[in-house]
Amino acid sequence: MVKNYLWPKTLFGDFRNTRKLDDYHEKDYAKIIDLYNQNYTHNYYKMRNMMIKGFANRESLRLMNEKPDRSRETFNQGGLQDPNNTFKFTTDPPSRENFLMSPAYVNAWYQPERNSITFPYAYLNPPFYNLKYPQAFNYGGQGGTGGHEIVHGFDDEGKLIQQFQDSYQRQFSANYHTNNRFGPDGSLSKCQWHECGWMTSKSKDGFRDMAQCVVTQYNTQCCPEKSGNILCANGATTQGENIADLGGQQASYRAYREFIKTKGKEEK
Repeated sequence: MVKNYLWPKTLFGDFRNTRKLDDYHEKDYAKIIDLYNQNYTHNYYKMRNMMIKGFANRESLRLMNEKPDRSRETFNQGGLQDPNNTFKFTTDPPSRENFLMSPAYVNAWYQPERNSITFPYAYLNPPFYNLKYPQAFNYGGQGGTGGHEIVHGFDDEGKLIQQFQDSYQRQFSANYHTNNRFGPDGSLSKCQWHECGWMTSKSKDGFRDMAQCVVTQYNTQCCPEKSGNILCANGATTQGENIADLGGQQASYRAYREFIKTKGKEEK
């Protein structure tokens, strides 16, 4: 569970002892903060020396050791590091241990390529979640969020996940160029990209009806202005999030009613 909170326990230790975390930061950052308070940031040479001293053992900032007269090149090369790391995701196998975000990030996300849903540690703390809160609050908040992320696996894109994977793996094969796709039973079939995937024909029909209801419902949600340029939601382009919102809240409400049923009485 600690691992799934996105907390690098091997580096920082457990949640009860933050000394190791403090030592980790103070070693590199305390000097930088002190020097920053002296307002050296306007002077390139002092700033450079300050950062080299504070980050001497940081491989990620090794480019700061470049000569001052190459500052523009150093800056440009430093800007390439993030894109280079990003492009690695297109070639490296997906890792379920790579959560992409900090444990202090207040959000949650579904990663179909990793078959995972992530709840950062910060999102499972007050004011967003607390076991001492009324459970209606927790179910409606974090429960709804959990349901939202699960339903993403069944929204207008989630129903195509298998198809996207098949197409990606076979994009250089003859089948990719002849409109042959893999159907719900795993066999090759001729179909349009938006009609393939893992759903059966009956499921696709039901999904299409449901999705159209959601699109129609949200198309009617408009800005309360009564005159001028009145803007309305685009139900078609937002259907993925809307389906996840509605499905997540419905699932959370049913789970809450089961909780009340088990408890034997309503909350006060």
